[in-house]
Amino acid sequence: LYQRVNYLHPAELEARYFLASSLQDRAKGSDLQEAEKEYAQLRLQAPDYVLVHAKLARLYTALGRKEEAARSWQRQLQLDPYLLQGTQVLASLYAGQGKLDEAHAVLSAGLLRHPGRADLAQNLATVEAARNKRGKR
Repeated sequence: LYQRVNYLHPAELEARYFLASSLQDRAKGSDLQEAEKEYAQLRLQAPDYVLVHAKLARLYTALGRKEEAARSWQRQLQLDPYLLQGTQVLASLYAGQGKLDEAHAVLSAGLLRHPGRADLAQNLATVEAARNKRGKR
């Protein structure tokens, strides 16, 4: 259905988004690569379409492309800085890559937007401990 709508109405953002999402969810054969193509086209049509960046970040993570995933989460958080999941996942990606300063900055900004979140505070404390440990080596 979404493929037909895209064919008939190529400027229809929602149809392209849901086509890409359904391909990503199914994830058989070349689905992830096709989803990536649809998301790329969607980004060309509407670079600030907020929904696409989190989906792309998840897609890149599934494909093992962590740097691209991080860039997509960064863009998602620029467009929607209150997306808690984006804060958590981006900080986790950075920490997993040893980018502790970047993880610290993301979590600190997240705590400013979500004061009192124990999970953010705990993750920030973990990153601070890792930074201190790294500094003592």
